Formats: sequence, C-alpha cells, structure tokens
Amino acid sequence: MATTFQVAKNRAKSVLAADITNVATSLTVTAGEGTKFPSTYPFPITIEDEILKCTNRVTDTLTVERAQEGTTAAAHIAGKFVHLRITAKFASDLHTAVNAIENKPVDTCACTRTTGFSVPNGAWTAIPWDDADAEEWDTNDIHSTTTNPSRLTVKTTGKYLIFGFASWITNTTGLRQIGIRVNGTWKMETYCGMDTAGNSRTTITGVFILAANDYVELFAYQTSGAALNIDTRTRLGILLLPN
Repeated sequence: MATTFQVAKNRAKSVLAADITNVATSLTVTAGEGTKFPSTYPFPITIEDEILKCTNRVTDTLTVERAQEGTTAAAHIAGKFVHLRITAKFASDLHTAVNAIENKPVDTCACTRTTGFSVPNGAWTAIPWDDADAEEWDTNDIHSTTTNPSRLTVKTTGKYLIFGFASWITNTTGLRQIGIRVNGTWKMETYCGMDTAGNSRTTITGVFILAANDYVELFAYQTSGAALNIDTRTRLGILLLPN
C-alpha cells in the first residue's frame, strides 16, 4: 500500500479567529487567510503545544483531528498562532516509504542447461534445470535443482516478465516448439524456426500476473521421429516487474 504523505505548503500560517475547546473538531482562522493553507489533505497544524491534523478546509474553516503525534488536546483562545509546520510524521512517513522500497523482495531467477536434455518424440516435456550449475542467479529461492527442478516458483504476488530460449541439435525432420505453462496450465507457445541445415532455436517471452507460490515451466515438443536433444544454451528466466 502506498504511503499517504502529509501535504506541505510554505509560509502557511494565520491566527485563530475564535476560541476553541479541547474537543472542538473545527476551527476558523483570520478571514481571507484560509487560502494560505493547502487545499488538499491531510496536513498538520500546530497551535501552541498541540499538533492537529487538518482533514478538510472550506474557505477559512479547517476540520481537524485533535492531539496528534503524542500531543495533548487543549483549549486555545482567539489570536493564537496556527502554523503548518514540518512535524516528526513527515520524516517517519518518508522513512516508512523508503524502507518499503529497500525491503521489497526482488524475485528474479534464470536457469540454463549445462548439459543436453533429451525430448521424446511427439510429447510435450517440461525441461528440468537439475544440473549442479543450472542456476545462473536466484535472488529469492525461486528454483531448486532437486525438488521439482523444472519449476520456477515465485514468492511474491505481482507482474512478471517470463523469458525462455531453446536450441536443438541439428535435425531436418519434423517441427520444434516450446511453450510456457503456469501451474501446469498453458499460457503461450511458439514454433521454432529451422534453417536448411536443420538448426533450430527460438525465444519466447510473456508478461503475466502471478500469485505467491505460482510456478512457471518451459516445455519443449518435437516430431523428428525419435528422441532429440536440446543443447546447453536452453534457458528459462523470470523477473518481478515494478508495479
């Protein structure tokens, strides 16, 4: 959730036009000086030792919440200064927002085959990333080389860029395809182009909204008439995008 920062404005000050009690929820400043204060909310005002939060302003009348930031509600008499001052909450709100950015999980992972992998003829097959050096990087334990090694499992709900690449050994027969599944459900697939020498390689990229614990897999398919290897350039990656 985004931080709701208090509103600031330079030289926003006036005086009370009338007395207020310690439970009053509105106050009036000198006629014509309400415009010195912001027209958006909330913003803090200080009267003597009390900090109040202004939640609305109509001309010279301010609606307020009393006893803010550890201060005590008190009666104030006409003529006392009403200031919009930078209070501790401005700093604490900024700290909260910065800490949220600094502590935001960075879900990103890329895996590659460091050995070839045999894809059977005529069957969509999930590519496992189970080699000891399969993980190029993994910032949030998204992948395991031993448990469900074909899966990249996100830890954070959000919008993700998913990218894959497949490179097949030379063969001139049949077709080649790769596709992305999320939780076992197809999201997209693509055909691999093949040159006249039978070299075939392709990329696949998509952006999807994933929930925490959703998993992504790269599947391969070929119809060469027999099992056919993908080579060590085959790759799957995932990246959490900014909101």
